[in-house]
Amino acid sequence: MTLSPEQAIHFGPYRIYPGQRLVMEADQPLRLGRRALDILLILLEHAGNVVSKQELIARVWRKSVVEDINLRVHMAALRKALGDGQAGQRYIVTVAQRGYSFVAPFSLEQIEQHSEPEVQPPSRHNLPVRRTRLIGRQTLIDSLVARLSRQRFITLVGPGGIGKTTVALRVAEQLIGRYRDGIRLLDLAPINDPLMITAHLATLLDLSLHDAEPMSGLATFLRERQMLLVIDNCEHLIDTVALLCECILRGAPEVHILATSRESLRAEGEFVERLESLDCPPPIAVLDRAQAMTFSALQLFVERAMASHDSFELSDDELPLLIDICHRLDGIPLAIELAAAQVGHFGLCGLLAQLQGSFRLLTQGCQTTLARHQTLRATLDWSFDLLSPCEQICLRRLGVFRGGFTLESAAAVIVGERIEPSEVFGSITQLVAKSLLNVEVGDEEVFYRLLDTTRSYALEKLDQAADLPGTRERHAERCLALMHQAQNDWELIPTGLWIERYARSLEDLRSALDWGLNADGPPLLAIRLTATSTPLWQELSLLKEHGVYVRKALALLESTPEPCPRLKMALKLALGSSCYHTQGGTAETVEAFVSARTLAKTCNDVAGQLRAVSGHMAVNLSCGNYQMALEQSLQFDRLGVHGDAVLSLSTHRLRGWPCTFPGINNRRGRMPNRPSSAWPRAGT
Repeated sequence: MTLSPEQAIHFGPYRIYPGQRLVMEADQPLRLGRRALDILLILLEHAGNVVSKQELIARVWRKSVVEDINLRVHMAALRKALGDGQAGQRYIVTVAQRGYSFVAPFSLEQIEQHSEPEVQPPSRHNLPVRRTRLIGRQTLIDSLVARLSRQRFITLVGPGGIGKTTVALRVAEQLIGRYRDGIRLLDLAPINDPLMITAHLATLLDLSLHDAEPMSGLATFLRERQMLLVIDNCEHLIDTVALLCECILRGAPEVHILATSRESLRAEGEFVERLESLDCPPPIAVLDRAQAMTFSALQLFVERAMASHDSFELSDDELPLLIDICHRLDGIPLAIELAAAQVGHFGLCGLLAQLQGSFRLLTQGCQTTLARHQTLRATLDWSFDLLSPCEQICLRRLGVFRGGFTLESAAAVIVGERIEPSEVFGSITQLVAKSLLNVEVGDEEVFYRLLDTTRSYALEKLDQAADLPGTRERHAERCLALMHQAQNDWELIPTGLWIERYARSLEDLRSALDWGLNADGPPLLAIRLTATSTPLWQELSLLKEHGVYVRKALALLESTPEPCPRLKMALKLALGSSCYHTQGGTAETVEAFVSARTLAKTCNDVAGQLRAVSGHMAVNLSCGNYQMALEQSLQFDRLGVHGDAVLSLSTHRLRGWPCTFPGINNRRGRMPNRPSSAWPRAGT
């Protein structure tokens, strides 16, 4: 079948408009990754026939060489986003040893010009592309979408695994385009320090906070904004989040907040919405299959079972088994997904027997929050015990990642005692198949992530196995390797792409520095990581936060037995930049640049001297010390950069900088740009 821009393809609840590369679910656009949409269009083009893996890879990745895993991951993401398997509906099937086939009934509809959907340009947001189709929550979502217009601050409350994040993201997705200044998702799961919340939010808003009162600064910035803030995973930082929300609500009348937490924030203006479990049929009800599949807990189980095991089919005789299973899992979505992933191994009868053994100590029938926590914990224990020894080690070690990570990063952290590189890929694949590891599919790369509940469980297991220190060290070494790569790429790729590529490492960078600079890890590793990561902190305007780490690293460096003048010079330059932008021309700022120049002279590092002098010159300009700045500009000629084109160009620009500064002539002080603004990016 040739896909025509004049025709729409209709199957299930979806309409595909090939000309616009648009998928509509009812009246809402379905956001899919570019690769996933490519795959869907190719399968539709060959509907009813098998498309080989080789053909899909050749057409989707025309200019790249990729492994089969890329196709499998994008295919799994596409199936989940479409809800393949929900209510027994099959869209895409795997044909063993051959490829994939689109098998659902479809129809073609001629598009008339007036009937083609008008898709508004998306407003700014940072919401992830949908990973799964939501089951059993649509009424709640519709209610929340309507209520947010009049109830500016709503918190979704419920135990771990109940689906708070999924509901919040779907509500936000349906509100894309409704807020003039967009939607921002702030995930607090990776953050342990309450002081970092405002800095993290400021980064998302492209805002530099210089105020002594950062919350007030945020509220001032948001005062004229019409925006939705989604604040996810608040339970471990409740007091600070509550204060932040109250401050924003008072100072920014058109900003709305949707939060998620395991308990309410108890903040002024907060409306609490408690998420209940997915609904199950009554245990004594006599239902046929059609009636039973109207209950959301059963729908979720069947969809996830079909996704993990192609040949799974629910028979009428097995209905009582499935109803019993969902009751034992208290209708908790995460617990249901973990159990459904094992159906291919045990079958429903065997699965029920497994759960009966694992849950015998729990209070049956109790629907309290505590009981649901116990149910999820028992499900995680059971799922973990079913893993092979290698898979258990992999899951434990992946717990050190706070954010998303690539397969390469996973291997760097996992490989070590008892694990060989060749074992990593298979174990990662199995953890994904068993719903213990999530996949985030981008257009170019595939990232993996542990849910917060699973990550906490994995870290606990890692600590119990006495494997935490070694894993954290490998994690810090991986962060250092990424920051070295970021330094090398800083001059080679555009700023936007550079930030997109490396900013996702920030949470893991923070984690590695918090561990290493508190005397828990190898000191030189953490010190090097502090210095090498300077470009990332600068590009994200997080110089104040970086300054805290730099001071710790300098103090730690003083206690190391062997002097490292180049490392100390790099840290002093970073400290000078941090102080200049957050404090101005203070004594600490001047001392940092003066010390950096002295160290650069010791190392015979001309580029380091230029950076130090340009930083000190910027301080003098900002403080009105124009004569000193002019004298410093003359030092560039004496530093001798002949034969190096980049250094010569930078020297020429820096030498002329004071002469173009308005304050030289009219004596009106003005804060210049960054100290090394005339310097190439890689040198700042």
